[in-house]
Amino acid sequence: MYAEREVAAPAVLVQNVHNKSLVTPDDILEGLRLLEFTHWDFGGREKQGRIIMHEFAMVATRKYYQTAYDIGFPIHSVQPVNRYNWRDEKSLAANNSSGHNMRLIDDGSGRWSLHAIGCAKDTNPMQNPCFILDEDGRETDRLPPLGTYDLSAPGTLLPDHVLVKIMTDHGFHWGGNWTSPKDYQHFQMDREILPDHLRKYV
Repeated sequence: MYAEREVAAPAVLVQNVHNKSLVTPDDILEGLRLLEFTHWDFGGREKQGRIIMHEFAMVATRKYYQTAYDIGFPIHSVQPVNRYNWRDEKSLAANNSSGHNMRLIDDGSGRWSLHAIGCAKDTNPMQNPCFILDEDGRETDRLPPLGTYDLSAPGTLLPDHVLVKIMTDHGFHWGGNWTSPKDYQHFQMDREILPDHLRKYV
């Protein structure tokens, strides 16, 4: 049976104790929420997931996981990234789905990721990897490196998938619609609809 509980996100789950330059600012922290919910794993078993998102993104997040449960969409793991010492690559390699992570975009621009403000989330990175492509459309990198995008595989997100539609209907962009990177695991809220106190960070 599906169940969920939403509470204020405990600081211990969001404050990166290993990198003091990545401390979550108070005006982000006060809006972060922890959603605990039931989901199916790839063995057809019920598991408890936990994801941290900003309250501004929580309506879409709750609808997403309720629907995933209802349609039997499998998710390997959903846990805050503190379990992986706030290392995104470790979370991805473990096929962990996650939300908030106080980190920069991996493009050298120095900009914060929308994960940092709790307005982005990833799902099943191994089934929905991120492909970095050059100007000719050739793959130059893949995250996680062992990820495989198989349209027929359970847990894979497709352009017409109901879960993709839920997120886009709530103001999120799906990375699978991008040109490069082609980020099938990733959803992020449109910057233009963010409140000013969040938009200033991204």
